[in-house]
Amino acid sequence: MFQPPPCLICRSTRTARLFSHQGYEICRCRGCGHHWAVGDGPKDYRREPSRLEFYKAQEAPHRALMRKNLRLVAPWIRSGGKILDFGCGSGFFTLEARLAGFDSQGVDLAEWVTDAAAHWQIPLHVGRIEHAGHAPESFDAVVAIVSMEHLPDPLAMTGTLARLIRPGGVFAVLSVPHVGGLPWKLLGERWWDLDPPMHLQWFSRRSIRSLCEQNGLRVRKVRTTGVGYAFFATLAGRGRQGRSALDDLQYEVNSGESAPQGGLRTLLSRAAVPFANSLLNLTRLGNNLTVIAVKE
Repeated sequence: MFQPPPCLICRSTRTARLFSHQGYEICRCRGCGHHWAVGDGPKDYRREPSRLEFYKAQEAPHRALMRKNLRLVAPWIRSGGKILDFGCGSGFFTLEARLAGFDSQGVDLAEWVTDAAAHWQIPLHVGRIEHAGHAPESFDAVVAIVSMEHLPDPLAMTGTLARLIRPGGVFAVLSVPHVGGLPWKLLGERWWDLDPPMHLQWFSRRSIRSLCEQNGLRVRKVRTTGVGYAFFATLAGRGRQGRSALDDLQYEVNSGESAPQGGLRTLLSRAAVPFANSLLNLTRLGNNLTVIAVKE
């Protein structure tokens, strides 16, 4: 019989198995509310197929979203400050931060990121952060955009990242799946973010705060962010199908770029999604958590 291990965040033994999903056991901590997957291990991102052509084709909406993310964190970082873009992927955040005058660089496990670095001519390191050669307290900010949910041990990795931040510097998580959000509460096993081995961690407000505070990072701001078209598609019975297309639309909606024309997609883009996002953010029931923490 499966025995759930102690919580990965608060180390409590008050844990429970919820259900099996895609070959993984989904567990919950009764203490801090964290959810995580137990199974064969994380996805191997090193040799995943290149996404460079996808990002080149979708450059405008993705860069617009990265500018939006930069506006969230820039007020917390000194002018011209040094930023590490953890789990940088396409490198668009690094690119936009550099255009805004910051000394930004990225790191990612995926080998195709080397091609992204060459294409956009930005400094992106491929490999583990521990092997990147960064000195302790050498960054004004570490920004993790849709990265922490992929980690097998987010507490340990946060400690590694915190050591790279100078005192008074910033750790920004933009964003992670929120188990206190309405989509998880309504959809359960049908939730689109419940996707091991790609996603292994699902955070509560309490668990993301604990993650930071255990590593000397004082949380200054926590907020939830929206739902996107995927929520309505799932409620309508369309399940997980077409996830990449739904992600594209969500980027467009979140970034304020032009929405697709015609039919249900236009209606949801222009009316239902923005309204739902505003309501859920106000009630702290959004699908994702965004966190700003400062190193003490």
